[in-house]
Amino acid sequence: MAAFTRLNFNVTDELTFTLGGRYTTEHKTFGGEFETISRLCLTNPIFAPTAFGACPGAPIVPFGSPSAPLVIGGGPTGPVAFYPTTTSFQTYSQFANTSRDSFEKFTWRAGVDWQFTPDNLIYASFETGFKSGGFFFTNDNNNYKPETIDAYTIGSKNRF
Repeated sequence: MAAFTRLNFNVTDELTFTLGGRYTTEHKTFGGEFETISRLCLTNPIFAPTAFGACPGAPIVPFGSPSAPLVIGGGPTGPVAFYPTTTSFQTYSQFANTSRDSFEKFTWRAGVDWQFTPDNLIYASFETGFKSGGFFFTNDNNNYKPETIDAYTIGSKNRF
């Protein structure tokens, strides 16, 4: 929900001051679960069990067929092949996030316009801005903070 106002004050026919304000409040909720691939686990005896990290407690899903290995290039002695009968991938990571938060902010704008001829206008303003925070799926920090901005504008409009 938001409420806003903008007022223009004509000081003279050529000079106008502008003031504006906005109050914003948002209530957000987020909930759900997300599953994704996260690690490679090796049961191949030629590698140490911790070479790529252990995968305790997660379901292990085999890949490929025994006659078609997964080949990864760039090993110390050339490409490394992982055979489906001795290598598995851990394919299960679950992220759950049920969050609720409220965000509120007052933002404002001040500006001046000077139309020094019928064909030429110069203007300048300062304003603040706001975008509320929110939520997403991740295993550590599952929210993001609001964003704010201070903006300066200087310009001219001309007819030649």
